Amino acid sequence: MQQRLRDIGNWLKINGEAIYGTNKWNQSCQWSKGNTEIKLTGKGKNYVTADYIIRLTLEPEKGDAVKEVFFTAKNDAVYVILPKWHKTLKLRDFKMERGSKVTLLMNGEKCAYKASGNSVSIILPDYKPEYNKSQFAYVLKIEK
Repeated sequence: MQQRLRDIGNWLKINGEAIYGTNKWNQSCQWSKGNTEIKLTGKGKNYVTADYIIRLTLEPEKGDAVKEVFFTAKNDAVYVILPKWHKTLKLRDFKMERGSKVTLLMNGEKCAYKASGNSVSIILPDYKPEYNKSQFAYVLKIEK
């Protein structure tokens, strides 16, 4: 348990800006294609196991959708929290204003993007071993 708390604390040192003082954005997450109606099980249906969360984000069963990204917002920034590293990330129903800036929060590296209608494709930098300092989830900051 202590190691988990240290891991969470270390992640928050790097990415806490995407958590502390934020509000919900227009949508809380983006689902991949598939069946998004994954049902909770158990008494009261308010308790989920760790494997349920992993199934919703990293290891879906055949035909299930996953939560590809989570969103938070603060001031003029939207934070995109990625449970998995993507070479290119496509955000659907997401409008980018001209002149917006996309930054990989853990190291300040700028990311190129291409807006098209109501979606945007963000090109993340090539994955580097030093990114493991934020290994549990990665955060993009999108500023107007």
